[in-house]
Amino acid sequence: MDHLTVILTRDRPLGLTRQLNMVLESEGHGSVLVSDNSVKPFNQALNHDLAMNKMVGYVRRNNFSSVFEHIKCCVDECSAEFVLLLHDDDIVDRDLFKVYTAVMQDDPHIDALCGAARINGKDPVDKGWVRAVTVGAQELIDQYTLLRSPFVSVFPFYLFRTRTLKEALARSDDLGIYTDFSVLVELVSVSARIKWINDIVGDYGWHGSNLSSELTITARRKMADKATSLSPNSRTSEHIRSWISAVELIFAIKSRNLAMFLKTSWSLTPRRCIDVAGYIYRIYQMKVYLRQ
Repeated sequence: MDHLTVILTRDRPLGLTRQLNMVLESEGHGSVLVSDNSVKPFNQALNHDLAMNKMVGYVRRNNFSSVFEHIKCCVDECSAEFVLLLHDDDIVDRDLFKVYTAVMQDDPHIDALCGAARINGKDPVDKGWVRAVTVGAQELIDQYTLLRSPFVSVFPFYLFRTRTLKEALARSDDLGIYTDFSVLVELVSVSARIKWINDIVGDYGWHGSNLSSELTITARRKMADKATSLSPNSRTSEHIRSWISAVELIFAIKSRNLAMFLKTSWSLTPRRCIDVAGYIYRIYQMKVYLRQ
């Protein structure tokens, strides 16, 4: 399989080292590129190691302002048939490439392939979603809006057909940490073949810097608009809006933002209040589980 493995990094030299070492220890990792969008330069020892490693390409970027721009640049430069985008706060399993190669040999028309992931070293709470499935609009919306499980199918472990991904990125919106959802929506809208498999292929780093902020609240609203346009199901649309409201209320309480709390609370219908309470409880369950 002709593929390029790209590790996107920004100011996490220890995470980069851990991810890079695991990739290089993996059978069939293919060509590897470190794309460095850090504000601060790496220390001398790491720079020397990267320069001396003949199996790894290294590119120093000019501080892209968003993850979307960084990803788009890497994909535009890729000439391999497939590209695997990894982040410096996640860790692949050693058998990821072997698993993906076998799946692609059985189903060569796949445009995007993703395995399951542990979250901070812990297996998913709800094993029901960890199953082989060809993804359509409803599966995608369900997974990303917590309708079926508190865990999403994680973007850093997607293997993409490069040509198809380039086309999707050209049509996608920059949704911050939800840019992956925007890309996958575009793939679904053109009937691209997306497949999830039930093999756990890595460990997703879930932490404070990829959680709620003013930026991600705005991104979630845009995500809701995109998801609603994708699904004609009015009940699904209502679920999405309830999920957004739950996240906004949590953020308003944590940040002591009274105006946001009152605005969000005032907009809730009696039915949505029940849904929102359910989502808040599920998000709380996930956080408690991950802290154990």
